[in-house]
Formats: sequence, structure tokens, C-alpha cells
Amino acid sequence: MLKQRDKNIDIAKGLGIFLVVWGHTSATPEWISAFHMPLFFFLSGIFFRPNPNWCQFLKSKSRRLLVPYIIYFYMCNIFDGILHMLRDQPFDWSDRLLQFWAPRAMAGPLWFLLALFWMLCLSNLLWQLAKSKWIIGVGCILLCLIGWHETHTNHYHGLFLTHALIEIPFFFLGHLLHNINSNRTKTSLYVTLKDTIPCYMLLLIGGVIY
Repeated sequence: MLKQRDKNIDIAKGLGIFLVVWGHTSATPEWISAFHMPLFFFLSGIFFRPNPNWCQFLKSKSRRLLVPYIIYFYMCNIFDGILHMLRDQPFDWSDRLLQFWAPRAMAGPLWFLLALFWMLCLSNLLWQLAKSKWIIGVGCILLCLIGWHETHTNHYHGLFLTHALIEIPFFFLGHLLHNINSNRTKTSLYVTLKDTIPCYMLLLIGGVIY
């Protein structure tokens, strides 16, 4: 029997997509631009399942996240290089291809995939090392503080690792909310709002700080 699709998740994703588009317009409140990415990582955390088999875990996540990112990255750079050649403009192929390893690589909107990959790896490691959700939560906060410090001292790590560190608490909140709801025999609108509203308040606060 197929699992019924959760329409609440689809609505939240649609809201996130709308906020991303709105966030890239010129006349946008700053807090909206900061909020939509924590929302996406929060939703990703809902679907996270720890896997002690690291070979299987890395193979699955690499195929779903790294491969699309790499293909997109090189396609964009090759296309950009061709445009420069047609316009008789200089283009450093070696430097552009090496931007893949740069802190601010030319990734366009798919930087999210790379940050999510690191977040999944870090979360899976935390779940293997610590069984207590409190310890895992503290670990996520410490990682976020490290990322926040690196960002505000302009020490960006390559491959968007810094972004993953900053956003990992929101990922953990999504996973925690999923566990709370899955352990209930019956859910209601009240318990859903009671669990969701504090999470979204933290998302808003974190988005403004970020």
C-alpha cells in the first residue's frame, strides 16, 4: 500500500519556493530573504533517516546530490565559456573550472545541494556518536556557532560547508518534529500547531540573525 502524500509538506515547499522567488526581487524585506533557506533545510530534516552503513549512505547521497551539482556546475561554466568566446571576450578555463573548490563557487541556485550533502553527513555522524536528542541538539548548536563565527570573520570554507554549519539546527528541528509526530498514535491540529509554531519561531529568529 502506497503511503499517502502529506499535503502540509507540499504546501510548505510551495511557500518556500514563493519566498525564494520573492527574496530575489529588488523590493523585498530582508527577513524574508533570510527565512526561506532555513525553511528548506527544516523540511529536509523531516525526511532524514540515520543510516549506520556509511558506504550505502554516501553512495545514495552522492548520487542524489553531488552528481547533479557537478553536472550543473560544469555545464554552466562550459556554456559561459562558449558565450565569452563568441563575444571575443577573455575566459580563463582553468581558473573557472577550479572554482568548483572555491568558497563561493559558481553554483547558482544549486549550492543548496552541496550544503545539504554536508549537513546530512554531519547529522548522520552525530546520530552515530550520540544517542540522546539533547546531546545531538547541543552539537548542532555548537556547529552553528562555528559556522556563524566563520561567516562573520569572512572565513568561508569551500564547497559551502560553512552554510551547512549555520543551517544545521533547522535541519535538526525538522527531524525532531518528525519523530515527535511519528511516535503518536493520533495527531490533531492542536498538537501539530503546538509543535510547529515554536520551530518556525526559531526559524524566523535564526533567519534574521543569519
